[in-house]
Amino acid sequence: MTDWAFADQLPGCQIEVRPSEPYSINAACFTYAGRLFVGCMRCSGKRWPTYVAADPNVRVKLGDRLYPLRANRVTDTTTLQAAWDERSRKHTTGAAAAVPADYWLFALDPR
Repeated sequence: MTDWAFADQLPGCQIEVRPSEPYSINAACFTYAGRLFVGCMRCSGKRWPTYVAADPNVRVKLGDRLYPLRANRVTDTTTLQAAWDERSRKHTTGAAAAVPADYWLFALDPR
């Protein structure tokens, strides 16, 4: 198991989806409860989550290293809110609020 704590010190990450025809995005990865996550604002209109739904195998670049992972959408509201609060604490200056309706969260788990 990887200790993902270092990810919170990085300015961002790159996520490669759709292994058969790679498509990459820049994102803000963060950790919560020892797990690595990536969020997506206004996600229903974006292309990459559709690719993840078809094939959850992704590669995540953190610093100079690539990690083969699986992106699993988080739908549990308790975990979603707790991770949103952690994301807000780490990546914004404001206090956490309710999770926006258009925010999707993906756990980046080992394959």
